[in-house]
Amino acid sequence: MRRAALMVVAVAVVVLLPASPAAADTCTALEGTVDAPVVLVGTVEAAWSEHARLAVDEVWAGPDLAPVVWVEAAEGDLGGDYLVPGERYVVAADEGFRTDLCGVAAVSDVNRPAEVREPVADGATGTDAPRSAAETLAWSAGAAGLVAAAGALVLLVRRRRGRVVAGRR
Repeated sequence: MRRAALMVVAVAVVVLLPASPAAADTCTALEGTVDAPVVLVGTVEAAWSEHARLAVDEVWAGPDLAPVVWVEAAEGDLGGDYLVPGERYVVAADEGFRTDLCGVAAVSDVNRPAEVREPVADGATGTDAPRSAAETLAWSAGAAGLVAAAGALVLLVRRRRGRVVAGRR
C-alpha cells in the first residue's frame, strides 16, 4: 500500500512539474528587437487556458490587425499569472496566431520599432475564439444523447433477437 502511494506521488510530481511556473523560465524571454511573423502590443482583456483576447494598441509586424484579436497557446497555458487582464504586453506569434510564454514580454523589455501601425476595423482577428460554456455544454449534451440512443438501440436489437431465438426452439 505504501509503495503504491509513493508511486502515485512520483507520477504526480513528474506530470505536474513541467506545468509549473519554474518550467516557463527555461525559455529565452523576448528582449531587444522581436522577429516573428506577427508582433503586436496589446492589453489583455481575458486569458484562460489556451486562449487570450487582447485589445490591440499597436501592430509591429505581420498583417493588419483588428482592434481585438485572439491568440492561442502553442503549448502550455496562457491564463493564470502569465497574462494578467488589464496589463499590456508585446506578443510575438506565428502566422496562426499561436504563441507561448516565451513569446510574451512586458512592453518595457522590448525595443519599439521605428514603424508601427494602428489596428484597423477590417484587420485579422487572430485564431478562432474558444467555444462558450453554453456551446460546449450543448455539444456535450448532444453527444451524450447520441450515446444513449445508440445504447437503447443495441438493447432493443438484443431483446428482439432473444425473443426470435426463444420462439424458434
